[in-house]
Amino acid sequence: MVTMEDNEDRSVEKQEKQEAKLAAKEAEEQAKRAAKEAKKEAKRTAKETKKEGKMDSKEIKRSGMDEAKAMKEEAKLRKEEAKLKKEEAKKEAKEREKEAKKAAKMIEKAGKKESKAIKKGKNSDDDSSEASDSENDE
Repeated sequence: MVTMEDNEDRSVEKQEKQEAKLAAKEAEEQAKRAAKEAKKEAKRTAKETKKEGKMDSKEIKRSGMDEAKAMKEEAKLRKEEAKLKKEEAKKEAKEREKEAKKAAKMIEKAGKKESKAIKKGKNSDDDSSEASDSENDE
């Protein structure tokens, strides 16, 4: 039997999954933007330093590439972190689902026991009423 709590749990789980997906997408987009910006900045600094004549062209390329690599690595780490958060959210959702199923089974068992007890109570009431009827007949 589906209860309001089950529906709420499901909607919460769906929302958490969507939030995790959005966070992952956002982190990925940020990483891409950061990498682009790092490349632009590296080129810009490379041009400026080359004009000033402080470094030769090979050093300029290396320094720009190092910055870009660092930014790319950072973006990769953010993406991985978002992925881990998403997996964790999935695990939590599964755990909640298991707990909800257990609770539903327990409620169902309790309902069955209660209905059996009620039936037994009715049967014993029927027996006692029949006994009192036979006493009244005498």
